[in-house]
Amino acid sequence: MDPNRRYLFSAGLPRSGSTLLSAIIDQNPLIHSGPASPVWSLTTAAAKLLQSPVSIANLKPAIERRLVSSVIETYYSDRAEPVVIDQSRDWLAHVDLISEFITPAPKIICTVRHPLEILASFVEAIEKSPTVSLIDHAIIGSGQHPTIANRYETHMSPGGPIYISLNALASAFSDGYRDCVHLIDYDQLVEDPAEEVDRLYQFLELEPYQHDFENIVNRHKTRDVEAFGIEGLHYIRKSIGKRQRDYRASLPDDVLARYENWDLWNFETVVGSYDSKRNSLVSDCS
Repeated sequence: MDPNRRYLFSAGLPRSGSTLLSAIIDQNPLIHSGPASPVWSLTTAAAKLLQSPVSIANLKPAIERRLVSSVIETYYSDRAEPVVIDQSRDWLAHVDLISEFITPAPKIICTVRHPLEILASFVEAIEKSPTVSLIDHAIIGSGQHPTIANRYETHMSPGGPIYISLNALASAFSDGYRDCVHLIDYDQLVEDPAEEVDRLYQFLELEPYQHDFENIVNRHKTRDVEAFGIEGLHYIRKSIGKRQRDYRASLPDDVLARYENWDLWNFETVVGSYDSKRNSLVSDCS
């Protein structure tokens, strides 16, 4: 591993400001902060090979482990910045992978937002997009017509993006990695970005940098339509400001009743409802 480079990680909840925060941090010329990468998937696949019979029978365990560790270095070999922030929501559920193969002192950024605001943001993006989303494709494939209700079920059910992200967050906390995770609330980020970014720099142990919150540009484009079927999923506005959206007006009453009182900041409740044997979140509201 290159001793002159630090690898940090971002694993925020979907639609919670992770793209916005990444674009802000990427203004710093010493930091590369791009979109979600396949590094987690590649590292996981490589690590699994170490458990194969061929690998176990082999007499080169140190070299094989070095190959796993080199995944992230190879992926970012085209970058010159001394600090790289790799983004994948799966890192929260696999902090041990970071500790074993990348760095013994993981630091993970996690943007969070109330699940109903995330859901309302997803629904709005799906309805505005001229293309059919993966979520709607799945619903149509099951023989249903897409509605807000079944879009909610798909997002919040096992395998859905909101479920997976909340599950990973609970996993990190229940596995004893809470000190490795820095939480940033979406509302606080848009209300006082300077304060939130300053706190983040302290957590990451980086020298302060003067960011421009009135000229934010996402320099790393993604193929949202090809990947997710939603146009403009990672679009961000030039200046920071929260749009006034009342999710209560767009979500069904049964959805509101089920999750509106979920205090996302009470992570003891979230972690307490995490069942590691089933690898799932069991909400008291369900």
